[in-house]
Amino acid sequence: MNRPHRSIEIFTMSALDLFVTAMGSFAILMMILFPYFKGERKKQVDERQGHILVCAWPTRVKDYEQFKKDTETPGGKEIKPEERRLAVDEDSWKEPGYEQGPDFPVVTVSWKDAQAFCEWLTKKERAAKIIGPEDEYRLPTLAEWAAVVGLDKYPWGNEWPPPPKIGNVAGEEYSRGRGYSRAGEDMRGYSDDHELVAPVGSYKPNRDGLYDVVGNISVWLQDWYRKEIAPKDGFQDDGGGKKYHAYVGSAWDSNTKWEFESNRPLAGWPESRSQTLGFRCVLVIKSPPKS
Repeated sequence: MNRPHRSIEIFTMSALDLFVTAMGSFAILMMILFPYFKGERKKQVDERQGHILVCAWPTRVKDYEQFKKDTETPGGKEIKPEERRLAVDEDSWKEPGYEQGPDFPVVTVSWKDAQAFCEWLTKKERAAKIIGPEDEYRLPTLAEWAAVVGLDKYPWGNEWPPPPKIGNVAGEEYSRGRGYSRAGEDMRGYSDDHELVAPVGSYKPNRDGLYDVVGNISVWLQDWYRKEIAPKDGFQDDGGGKKYHAYVGSAWDSNTKWEFESNRPLAGWPESRSQTLGFRCVLVIKSPPKS
């Protein structure tokens, strides 16, 4: 069966036979929040209601560029004085402070920027009938991220240091590029071939076929950063849990053990942007199966 052309190629080859067989070379990775049995592999794609499809890698520069082209008002929009502080860096994704190509993960995007991208892609693909009328793109929740990376202390297991070339982090290349004689104590001897950010998919995927689960960039989550999900030593919000949004994952500048912990969320203003922070989409299948 030929898969319809996607308006934006953010999902890629799955490790699961079901979607490789049913949807072709751009098969979507299916992340099911219950055990996957061999007997399930013959299910038809139209029976996937209630499943969550996870993007194989973070949203790329070329994906975000298409979104901006489709949504920017000719001549730009007028910025109100009270919005100027938040809007002044809204195009910083184009020049984040280092060279990047179309397949690099987009960074310096806020939580609000990521939400706007998901809303745009949902409307675009519903209109093109690529996804169902009730299906939607959004950011992953912390619970879904936990299903992606697992419940071990680190995404690769419980041992330290990390395995060789597990991802793009602040190892020896990063340290030498900044004039240090060697990497910090936790990352001493670790080499990954990239000083700063790397194109998505530059390192081996995890057991489920997801790339950049370790390093490269951190990603925004759908969740508010609230007491129930925060690390005991990191809770910053006493305003009812509606002040910050959570983000998770190590990045290209990560060099201490705690930054690599699998399910340790951090907090960011919804409007804040960073050179090490982007996002990864999930597609929630809500539409009823076709008859």
